[in-house]
Amino acid sequence: MKKNPRISILCPILNVEKYINQTIESILAQSCSEWELIIMDGQSSDGTLEIINRYAIKDKRKISL
Repeated sequence: MKKNPRISILCPILNVEKYINQTIESILAQSCSEWELIIMDGQSSDGTLEIINRYAIKDKRKISL
C-alpha cells in the first residue's frame, strides 16, 4: 500500500521559466522523500509548463499541475 505524502508543497507560478528549474531541483534535493508537489499555474505564456512536464515525466512521484 502506498503511503500518503507527509508534506504537501504548494507552488503558485506565472511565467517563471527562468526560476522553475532551480525551484524543483531544490525540492528534489531535500532529504525527506515523502512529499508531493502541487503546482498551480496562472496561465503561463513562457516555457514554464514544458519544463515542469519534463520533471513530471522523469520523477516517480506525481507532480500535479
